[in-house]
Amino acid sequence: MRGLQDRLAGIPEAQRIALMMVGAEGYTYEEAAEVLKCKVGTVKSRVSRARAYLSEVLGLGDAASTDALA
Repeated sequence: MRGLQDRLAGIPEAQRIALMMVGAEGYTYEEAAEVLKCKVGTVKSRVSRARAYLSEVLGLGDAASTDALA
């Protein structure tokens, strides 16, 4: 588990927060956007980039494999 925490720490803060809100805490994109005071598209972009980064560093293949991280 420590390895995952280290990899999460490598994600830029804004992307990490969006990923945790949507992926772990159960917020919808719309709810996360409201809390973060940004547009829904911005939250989607941040989550997508964070998932792509994790997919790469965890060796899950290309960005299409990020469904496993959803």
